[in-house]
Amino acid sequence: MQHEVFISYHRNSSAELVEHIVAALESHGIKCWYAPRDVDSSYAGDIVKAINTCKVFLLVMNEQSSHSAHVLNEIDCAFNRFHQHESIRLLPFRTDNREISDDVRYYLGRIHFLDGTEPPEEDRINALVSRISYLIQSSEWNNNAQPVVQVQSIHSTTLVHNTNFVGRASELNEIYRLLHSDNNKLFLCGTGGIGKSELARQYGLKFQNEYRTILWFTYNSTLEDMIITDQFLLIHGLENEKQDLTTPQARETYYYKKLNYLKEHCDKHTLLIIDNFDAEDERTQELLEGAYSVIFTTRISREKDGYQELSIHPMDNPEDLIALFQKFYKRPLQSGDDMILLQIFDKIARHTYGIELLARQMQASRMSPASMLDFFNGKETPASRRSHIVMEHILNVMTDLFHLGSLTEEKLSILKNMALLPVEGIETETFFDLTELDDFMLIDELIDSSFIQYNYITDVISLHPLIVNTIQKNDSDFRL
Repeated sequence: MQHEVFISYHRNSSAELVEHIVAALESHGIKCWYAPRDVDSSYAGDIVKAINTCKVFLLVMNEQSSHSAHVLNEIDCAFNRFHQHESIRLLPFRTDNREISDDVRYYLGRIHFLDGTEPPEEDRINALVSRISYLIQSSEWNNNAQPVVQVQSIHSTTLVHNTNFVGRASELNEIYRLLHSDNNKLFLCGTGGIGKSELARQYGLKFQNEYRTILWFTYNSTLEDMIITDQFLLIHGLENEKQDLTTPQARETYYYKKLNYLKEHCDKHTLLIIDNFDAEDERTQELLEGAYSVIFTTRISREKDGYQELSIHPMDNPEDLIALFQKFYKRPLQSGDDMILLQIFDKIARHTYGIELLARQMQASRMSPASMLDFFNGKETPASRRSHIVMEHILNVMTDLFHLGSLTEEKLSILKNMALLPVEGIETETFFDLTELDDFMLIDELIDSSFIQYNYITDVISLHPLIVNTIQKNDSDFRL
């Protein structure tokens, strides 16, 4: 089988890791080329030939490879293909936090590195496999080859596996039960940041064998715009660059072409997940007329309209809440800390995203649970069961966490710029170019602190709607 991935690395420092990476990739059917295993005759000649025929150039980046003449020669060869707009993707996989050399920065300074530094190694390799699988599928689709996962010619979405997910077993099973009843359309309703999107994603991952195709959509303006964009629904032969979309009539015609294709070719074994459906849309009913299965995530209850709905509430299992907190807070807990943390969680209504932000800020500022409880003393707003009061309280807590995060003017500027973007986000490198940042350091720090959400498969960054709400509530530029 023709190799798809060329691996560039410093042999003395990364040989064992590369063997693990190769084993993981090739177990997923992705053929790799790396020296010395695949050298047949001429060492240099075989390397050049392998780089010139690969789809993905994977650089295992550490301090030693950053200063290796052999690695730099390989980067130069791959970059020449990239510069000539050939079909090659450059993917740096960083395995330490040392400063990269100026030579590497010259070639790869505007390419966002995939972080491979945070343990466990298995999770980082799984993330790498997911990214490379996505890149190869995208390359095959763009070259009019058959996609790996398909119903007829619909490209299935690659879902991100979130290793920080805990609990929610009963909700996952209830979603399965409801979608396999007489009505396979379901609205997941709950407060912003409570975990609806991740719950839908985890359902897709857990029960993916139940479906031939899973399509992830992010609702931004209208269902018509959502269906039209190829970012979410790519149908071979109906790509939007081949369509006249300059008039409302042309857009509506194209919308019905794609919607009718879904209705004609997809049954209950196709799952549509429509995230952030926080609006009333006149096309909702016609979308629901297809035989495909649908999950909406929404802050707006649709039960009064006769739609099947599952309300998503805060997690109530103390062990799950503590486990979620410890996914992001790595310092050891002392005796009695569990009870203090549960008091803090109650102050933010056991809000899922709030717990993540809380843990990240406590980790970064080295705050103990007792210190955090002191921080919140006197700042609590009584949490009512009525959702708008709960949300007002959570937004107040988010404001406190913003202040606790000591966000610089540069970081706040990045967040305010991102708050103006569509909710589905933007490719990291595109945002980097638009904002003319010097490097990716500030973006990565905001990702590490959970202020920015990062899809490591597609390299897309976005803001959680709750962060957008907090910025709009507290920044004068948005109140004008």
